[in-house]
Amino acid sequence: MSATQPGQQQHLEDRLFHHFRGWAWSECARDTSSWLWDFGYDIQRHGLRKWACKDCILGNRPIIASFTSSGLQNAANHLWCEHKTPAPEGEKKSTAQLKSECVLKSNQPTIASVLKLDVNKPTE
Repeated sequence: MSATQPGQQQHLEDRLFHHFRGWAWSECARDTSSWLWDFGYDIQRHGLRKWACKDCILGNRPIIASFTSSGLQNAANHLWCEHKTPAPEGEKKSTAQLKSECVLKSNQPTIASVLKLDVNKPTE
């Protein structure tokens, strides 16, 4: 994700609140020490606090991923699966990233590779 200019930042915020009508910036600054908050907007409505994905807003996606502030592991999985955004060095990785790295490190062949099957063809 790249740095944004003030005019572009306002445009992104307008887009955010277009998707989340009735929501506002979160009034509480508690528990925003996680690296995930750098990649999401902190919004709230009626006491419910959410993380909304900045990359989804930047990409002008029709549906913006959002997760409750208490479920940030789901946000981490979203960042890895949808945007390939890894956890910074020394920070807790998402389960999706850990599984992906484990698969990459494994030298053991899969059944599909041994049988030379195309995993994208469900008939095989």
